[in-house]
Amino acid sequence: MSTHKPIYVAFTMECAPIPRKSVTPGAPPNWGVSARAIEGYCLRLLRAGYPATLFLDPLCAAEHTPMLEELQSMRVELGLAVHPPALIDGRYARPLVAYDAEAQRAMISHAAEQFADVVGRIPRSFRGGRFSASAETYSVLAGLGFRQSSLSRPGWDAAGLGSFWANAPVDAHNPVPDAAFFELPLTTDGPASQERKLPIELTIEMGTLDALHWPLIEQTLDRFAREDTFFCTLCISTSNVHDYYTDTQHAKTLEALIERLGALAGERELVPVTLSSAHEYYRRARAESPEAV
Repeated sequence: MSTHKPIYVAFTMECAPIPRKSVTPGAPPNWGVSARAIEGYCLRLLRAGYPATLFLDPLCAAEHTPMLEELQSMRVELGLAVHPPALIDGRYARPLVAYDAEAQRAMISHAAEQFADVVGRIPRSFRGGRFSASAETYSVLAGLGFRQSSLSRPGWDAAGLGSFWANAPVDAHNPVPDAAFFELPLTTDGPASQERKLPIELTIEMGTLDALHWPLIEQTLDRFAREDTFFCTLCISTSNVHDYYTDTQHAKTLEALIERLGALAGERELVPVTLSSAHEYYRRARAESPEAV
């Protein structure tokens, strides 16, 4: 009988709105591309037994409401994404990390209300646009009633994106003292990211399965065993810029990753999760072994 701990596998997507004026890096060029990205990604995952977690800008949620309602009924989780320059009121020009706690609270609260008006419920999961956030963001989110986030990109600082995670914890954890708040970091190779000055991470479009994703997964599994990691996770991400509906290169990379995970499942216990269900598994594990963390 295997003594390995379960590995909780989360597939996520950041869903940005189309640009209001000109082409914007990290944003889909039109709503058709966005829809094909979101639906294609979710359906490919669902066919393989993996739910997805979507982090949605409120405008993106409003545009895709019927599709999102259908996906939500199929176990897709809908969370909130906030990238201040993309917010429709146009008052904020900088990434989330550039704002103090009071300003973050105001913009996230307003975006959550817009999201609720469209989706029909207050969001409980969150990611800052382009992985931008500060240490204050966790407390802001907890105070607003959010329960979990996937904010961090361990090992990678990108000043132009307002993303600073060089020394961030690499594993799932509670980032807010005295609060039952959960953070699931993107799976990365932090030291390699700093050495090569580019992100080495489980973002689908960053590379191929054999050149990037699988070596990083094998390295992460080795680290879990070496460090006896309490709660083992793989967090994979992408954005709604890429067409996953047709057999594009990124769609093929996703399918190859799903297939390789299927082979790994014969050796290890893989548990497909959304962000909220990962939090629930973590909460149970902490209750059973409170001294382990």
